[in-house]
Amino acid sequence: MKGFFEETLERVGLALSDFGEKITLFCFCGVHIEGHKGLVEYSEECVTVRVGKKHVTVKGEKLAVKEVTKEELFIKGKICGLEVCDDK
Repeated sequence: MKGFFEETLERVGLALSDFGEKITLFCFCGVHIEGHKGLVEYSEECVTVRVGKKHVTVKGEKLAVKEVTKEELFIKGKICGLEVCDDK
């Protein structure tokens, strides 16, 4: 039986291997991304992160990157949406 995270990724056409580890959404007030490959775009309304062969875009209000390490990234703010698209 697949877990919630694995089922959600499958619904949007992704595999766990695309992310290295995982993306965690905290009550629409933060997103923790493990295995990122760097920031692509950053503003208070939109943060785009490269994750594997995909771009993950977090949309919201008053977004701020609070913690960045080589492998992990934490985005804080009012999260309104999360989009995943192929690398361009």
